[in-house]
Amino acid sequence: MNLKSIFSLTSCICFAMAVNAQKLTSPDGNFVMNFSLSPEGAPVYELSYKDKPIIKPSTLGLELKKEDANKKTTFEWTERTDKDQLDAKTNLMTGFKIKDTSTSTFDETWSPVWGEEKEIRNNYNELAVTLDQPSNDRY
Repeated sequence: MNLKSIFSLTSCICFAMAVNAQKLTSPDGNFVMNFSLSPEGAPVYELSYKDKPIIKPSTLGLELKKEDANKKTTFEWTERTDKDQLDAKTNLMTGFKIKDTSTSTFDETWSPVWGEEKEIRNNYNELAVTLDQPSNDRY
């Protein structure tokens, strides 16, 4: 294999990995956030600070409660016992695909009117991920 073939193969592998996983680093490099989709299509994120985990892999998602005409809806949290019977239209936990991603950086310094600091620096990196859920035709 020549060098050009190795480079092309490496680029394809990196691109394939980048489609499913996104990495965001703080401007100083101390914080690293990873975003990916599980094999079931659930959004997963994790956060580390100086290579030490702060948030272990956790799923993002919302679960809509099926409307029951015979029961009054309450908003108190209780553990679900009917997870296997959820309507597909109420599932906002799995079945996602990454449609688009974009990153941006913001850096400004401003002076407060009063306070202990003369200047305050607002500096961060941002990752926006657009997800598509084909089974429900929503994104």
